[in-house]
Amino acid sequence: MSSACATTDSLPPWFDAIERVPLRSVLVNGHRIAYVDAGEGIPVILLHGFGGSMWQWEYQQRLSDSLRVIIPDVLGSGLSDKPEISYSPDDMMGFLMEFMDALHIRQAVLVGHSMGAGLAVGMALEHPDRVTKLVLISGLPQHVRQKLTNPTIKRALDTPAPASVYTYTV
Repeated sequence: MSSACATTDSLPPWFDAIERVPLRSVLVNGHRIAYVDAGEGIPVILLHGFGGSMWQWEYQQRLSDSLRVIIPDVLGSGLSDKPEISYSPDDMMGFLMEFMDALHIRQAVLVGHSMGAGLAVGMALEHPDRVTKLVLISGLPQHVRQKLTNPTIKRALDTPAPASVYTYTV
C-alpha cells in the first residue's frame, strides 16, 4: 500500500469546519474509524460518498444544535483505516452495524450521499429495526437499474419503503 493511502498514526485533534469539533476514533472489528459526534438528541448518521470523507458534511454539522450528529469517515476513507478487504455491500453494512454498536446506537436516521445512500438503503432493507428514517442524496446514476448485479440493491429499488421510513431523493 502506498504511504499516501495509509492512515496516519495519530488523528488531528479537531474537525476544522464551520466550528471546531473534537475528532474521535473507535475500533470497529479491529479497524480504527475516525468520526465526529456532536450534539444531543435523535442520532443522525451522515454517510459520505465513494472517495469522500467526513468533510463533505461540514455545513451539516450545524444540525447538532438540535440532534446528535455522527459523521464517520467510512471504512477505507479519509482518516479511517484502509484494510485490504473487498468493500462489498455486505462488508460495508457489517461495518455500519458494528460502528453503531460501538457507539451504543440502537436506531438512527441515516443520511447518505452517493455510495453512502446505497449503504443506507441496504441497512434499511437488511436491518429495518436499526433505521428510523432515510435521507438519500444522489444515490443512483441514471439508467443504473439495467446494469445492477447486486441483489440487495435491486431489491431496494423494487421494494416500497415501509410507512415508518421516509425516503427523500434529490
